[in-house]
Amino acid sequence: MCDCTYAKHEVPQISTRTEEDKRQMHLVHKKGKIYLDQTDYLKKVLQRFRITNARFAAMPLPAGYRPLENTLPADTKLCQQYQSVIGSLLYIMLGTRPDIAYAVTKMSQFAVNPSHKHLDKVLYIVAI
Repeated sequence: MCDCTYAKHEVPQISTRTEEDKRQMHLVHKKGKIYLDQTDYLKKVLQRFRITNARFAAMPLPAGYRPLENTLPADTKLCQQYQSVIGSLLYIMLGTRPDIAYAVTKMSQFAVNPSHKHLDKVLYIVAI
């Protein structure tokens, strides 16, 4: 077994909570442990996409949901909004939420021509 005690040197603080900080991920040191924190970023994402009444959901996508390809012509404004949501979710997923990986990557397959149903589902993922 490995001895998982901390080294005797101090770990420098990687980021600070300032507006100039572009990473939006912070290390929090508590009682000898290090935690990753993306709470501030997630709050900004919720505000940007006007999600105010987020509720807890047990799963990132409803059980049995199978997204279908959009056969209508692409809507540029919808594509931009959809891709923006997907990008935010990818950042959150890679940083602190690996539990949403399947849902985010599944929904990212529709980024070229999303439907309004697709947008609703990615906003559902943001809200959990």
